[in-house]
Amino acid sequence: MIKLFKNHHPLFTTVLVLLSLFFIVAPFYMGVANGHELHLEIPLYVSFIFASILIILLAAYLYRHEQLITGRDWFHVLAWLLPVSFIIALGSAASVQSTIHSIWIQFFNVALFLVGYYFTMAKNTLRPFIFILLLNGYILILFTLSEWLGTSFVANSVVYSIGDYRIFSPLLYPNTYAALMIAFFFVTSYLTVATEHRVYRFFSSFLVIPALLSLILTYSRAGYLIFVILYLLILFVMPFIKQLQYLVMSVLAAVMTLGIYPFISRIGIRQQTDFQFGSYLLGWLILLVASALYMIVSVYLVPRFDKLLEERLTHRSFRSYARYIIPVASILMVILGAIALTNEHLIRLLPDPLENRLGNINLRQHSVLERITFYKDGLRIIEDYPLTGAGGGAWNSLYEEYQSNPYVTKDPHSYYLNHAIETGMVGLILLLAFLAFVYIRFIRNRVSDPGYPYRFVFFVFASSILLHSLVDFNMEFLYVSGFVFLCLGIMSSRTSEAVPEVKHKGKRKPQRSSSCSSRPDRYMPTNCSPIRLRN
Repeated sequence: MIKLFKNHHPLFTTVLVLLSLFFIVAPFYMGVANGHELHLEIPLYVSFIFASILIILLAAYLYRHEQLITGRDWFHVLAWLLPVSFIIALGSAASVQSTIHSIWIQFFNVALFLVGYYFTMAKNTLRPFIFILLLNGYILILFTLSEWLGTSFVANSVVYSIGDYRIFSPLLYPNTYAALMIAFFFVTSYLTVATEHRVYRFFSSFLVIPALLSLILTYSRAGYLIFVILYLLILFVMPFIKQLQYLVMSVLAAVMTLGIYPFISRIGIRQQTDFQFGSYLLGWLILLVASALYMIVSVYLVPRFDKLLEERLTHRSFRSYARYIIPVASILMVILGAIALTNEHLIRLLPDPLENRLGNINLRQHSVLERITFYKDGLRIIEDYPLTGAGGGAWNSLYEEYQSNPYVTKDPHSYYLNHAIETGMVGLILLLAFLAFVYIRFIRNRVSDPGYPYRFVFFVFASSILLHSLVDFNMEFLYVSGFVFLCLGIMSSRTSEAVPEVKHKGKRKPQRSSSCSSRPDRYMPTNCSPIRLRN
């Protein structure tokens, strides 16, 4: 950690420390949820102050490093239009106070976006953000698994719900925690096959099985479906050799996770009613041994597997469609798996909790029908507030007037639908245009940006959350939305050779030997960064 932060400008280091502290602490305050309740407002106000401090530090940082401001910065106008859309909605707001909160929440998101954009333009500025992401994953995942194994530091982090004990996490909502576990799984599994540095491979691979196990223990059906869709999408954007590695390591992680799942599941269920310290230690022993074995395979065997594939495959003339072989084959396997789930005899082979959850996945399932009802009622609200929306918290204030049957919910369970309800079609178009510009810039920077492989990590994280947010309200947690907008800022930025490394003025760092730059790699920054991610 010291090596990651040293030699950077004090303002850069200060922002990194503040971000680390926020993302570590925020989950334990219900993820700083915008829950439209009085007792949740204090963490919101603290987060708004935090965002203001970030903006002040960013302004001072840019004042000291004017070379970071380029002609491409007009793009940020779209980001600032997000809070403006809520300001416009004040004129027809169903709840003025909630709308003001939403304006500040968008300000918070834009602050994180700008930090991600400007603080990753110089060389050697991406690795600290990867470190923050992994550190947060370790703390959140290992703490929550400790709660599953019997500790009770956070009330209701494990809850008996719908016939099973489920992980609710410190966020107290299993579906959003499932979205986070999807994101952390794909980030860590990508780093496992992408980085050539053993330290980074060690830390990322060790977290793969805990993340996948945590996802299973949420018993989130929407999470399972989104996981499969994202897995196929990520395979499509990888080169052929990396697809092979990713597929092999993912299958290995799945097999090992399913192997320890029955034991961890039974121990966790018993511990909720009768805590035994011996069982607690046994659960950790099983989990840590499995993670260590996976880590050993990834650290010592994957590099050799990589060299073997390059020797065998690079000299052959693969056609342009070779990279689509594995994704298409995976789609066929998913289809066969979905068909298998309809077979009662095959699904009975699964452990009972998984059998109950997977066996009930269909369009007639209760939660699916509820969401369809929410979406229909939400569209009726949009019909009455089509252009500028009904302001922040509109659903919570109006849904009882529009509901087609009795239900109680504070959110329509869709980030995009809720945004349209609150800001109308104007706000929704601005949001979609903003996201489109971010992803288009990210794709266009693939060739010209030497830091692109690093930024792919943040693309995976943000895409996981945003896709899952189609069917849930993950972005109502400032902890989640802050991470997403930070990732979006990093994705839209670009490492520029014209921008020097951002260091504190002091003792000059010795120059690297010319042998480093004499072996150019089109996937690598020119400063030969030690993490060395390969695309």
